[in-house]
Parts: sequence; C-alpha cells; structure tokens
Amino acid sequence: MSARNTIFTAEAPPRGPHRRPSGFGPSRSAKGGRALQVPLEITGHHLSVSGRTESLIEKKTAKLERFYDRLTSCRVVIDGPDRHHKRGSLFKVRIHLGVPGNEITIDRQAEDDLTAAIHAAFDAATRKLRDYARTRRGEVKHHAAGGP
Repeated sequence: MSARNTIFTAEAPPRGPHRRPSGFGPSRSAKGGRALQVPLEITGHHLSVSGRTESLIEKKTAKLERFYDRLTSCRVVIDGPDRHHKRGSLFKVRIHLGVPGNEITIDRQAEDDLTAAIHAAFDAATRKLRDYARTRRGEVKHHAAGGP
C-alpha cells in the first residue's frame, strides 16, 4: 500500500437539503475572545439559506459573543413563509443560545421580510443575553418574598 497525503478543505458538504454548517470549526468573537464550543448552525425550513443571509447571521452571532463571552453554541432556525392565504407569508426565526448549564431560546416573526425577522430576533437575543449576563454577575437585585 502506498502512503497518501490527505488534504482537508475548509468547505464542508451540506448535511441535508436545507441545512449547512456555517464555517468549519469554532467561530471567534470580533475581539478575538473565546470561541463557540459548537460551530454556528443555520437551518432553513421550507427555504434555502442564501450566502448573504448566512453572512448576516454570522455577523450578528459575533456581536452576541461580545455581550457574553461564555456562549457555547448558537443554532438559528429560519422557517419559510406559510403558503396559507389567511395568515400571509411570515418568516419565523428561532435562535437557541447555549450557555453553561442552560439554553436561551428566542422566537420572533416579521412580515414578509426575512432580513427584518433576523434583525428582530437578534435584537431580542441581545436583550435576553445581556439580562442573563447581568444576573450571572449578580448585578440584578432579588427582592425578598412577601410584601411590606
């Protein structure tokens, strides 16, 4: 048998018809902080995720890592518009953020515009992650049970 050198490329094949990992390996925050332990995962239901949408989600995830550097995973699920005539065509974006010992879930919708739905979902994720980080640092006061 002859010895072969194997070359690995940075591009991974899609893992399903509408599912592909975003980047091969852990992502880094914008300031070079800690990496996600699990690579960013972007999934599209009833639609295929374009490269432009994928890069927008990657930028938004990098921003989230600045607010809480112990973020371990991020999974984004985009549901395509329903073709039901009474509900219209709304995009639904769900974000699952993994933090040590917990998971934060965000579920948002917007009318007709996928980019607006992504922005709204990541704005909500930023607020929830900031609140979670403040609670973990002990900056939130807890009131005693019972009234005055």
